[in-house]
Amino acid sequence: MLVLAGAVWVVLNRQFVIDQLTVWNYKPSSDMAAIASRASLNERGTFYLYASRPQINDRDTFNSRCHQLVEKTAVLGCYANREISIFNVTDQRLDGIREVTAAHEM
Repeated sequence: MLVLAGAVWVVLNRQFVIDQLTVWNYKPSSDMAAIASRASLNERGTFYLYASRPQINDRDTFNSRCHQLVEKTAVLGCYANREISIFNVTDQRLDGIREVTAAHEM
């Protein structure tokens, strides 16, 4: 009976189980951990961010992962193939933009 109840719970909570397994296997870079911290994400927010295996990408990698063009819009992040890609903005005048982008894509 307990096994059946467990199986039913897993089926009903399939996405949570997938997300939990993903988070357990995801090792955030120090930059990504800093972004989560600077964005003031709580434990649940960090869980959802990490469940999407976020990555900070240089221009070429970002453009290949986020290849959809949107006219008249600056694209600094995308969610594709169950992963978040964040453009590595290094201009100090835009300090905080990676955190905003991560939270938006999450």
